[in-house]
Amino acid sequence: MIRSAYPYFSFLLLLIPVLVFILLYHARKRKQLLLQIADSNLIEKLLSSYSPVKDNLKSCLVFTCFIMIMLALIGFEVGTKYEQVKISGVDIVFALDVSASMNAEDIKPSRLEKAKHEISTFLDQLRGDRVALVIFAGQAFIQCPMTTDYSAVRMFLDAVTVNTTTSAGTNFAEALDVISSAFPGKPGDEKASTAGKAAVIFSDGEDHNPESYGLLENLKKQNIKIFAVGIGTANAAPIPIYDETGTVKDFKKINGSVITTRLEEGFVSQLASETGGAYYAASTNELEVKKIYQEISKLEKSENSDYQFTEFENRYQWFLLLAIVSLCIDLVIHRRKIIKE
Repeated sequence: MIRSAYPYFSFLLLLIPVLVFILLYHARKRKQLLLQIADSNLIEKLLSSYSPVKDNLKSCLVFTCFIMIMLALIGFEVGTKYEQVKISGVDIVFALDVSASMNAEDIKPSRLEKAKHEISTFLDQLRGDRVALVIFAGQAFIQCPMTTDYSAVRMFLDAVTVNTTTSAGTNFAEALDVISSAFPGKPGDEKASTAGKAAVIFSDGEDHNPESYGLLENLKKQNIKIFAVGIGTANAAPIPIYDETGTVKDFKKINGSVITTRLEEGFVSQLASETGGAYYAASTNELEVKKIYQEISKLEKSENSDYQFTEFENRYQWFLLLAIVSLCIDLVIHRRKIIKE
């Protein structure tokens, strides 16, 4: 595992294009000045011993030296000790609606991208909690099983689109069933986790299956609290259809009429209230994420084992060494050609 010891120095990387511009500008300005002094034939004779290849090499070496110094300041640390540690937390299942209506752009850039960003914000706050990712539309399945590896969850999350499942509609009945199965162990099982259980559903609330209410009782028996975040607005919005480049080419239609969708809070709000959770509408500042995590943090925590890097070593010296080597090579290289007698 690699991490940065001083991430606030990462802004220095923004200077790279500036350095490239300065080098190119300097080379062009020097050429213009030479042309002002004499014509091209005279310049060619005067600079017959000048090697443009060596000059470019020296510029690259100076550029490399600056880059290595920047990387040394950022301070990349490499994990050197990987061992089993005890962590405590609750079990959380993120359930993400990927039905076609989540492509609606009443929340920018789209409902789905907004929901994915809120889950990512949620992951930033977790410390030791185990999480799983469930996606659902007409069908539901576990995209990422229960884990403390948040980077793995992010990887699976980034890959999610409305095309991840081909079944149309929003089947909350199957979603609730899969959410229940995503928690390790079964009720009464000695191996079942004693940690508090919470599911956070991100959806626009469109449900077309009355079986959902029956499965709700199953979640209540397992003491699973549901928190819901409504993604969308009350205003009707068309459902875009994208081409291969991601450009909107049309809108979803039935019999030539454009289909519209709006946030339907009723069912997801009821899911949350009946299991002891809470419902929030998605907001720009995402304060609902903080509120939900504060509620989840009050649930009973269990102790689990996990393998983590516990010691890190800063390898800045390797970058400094490369910077010094680049500088030394630059000093010994002359811009003149080697003329054989």
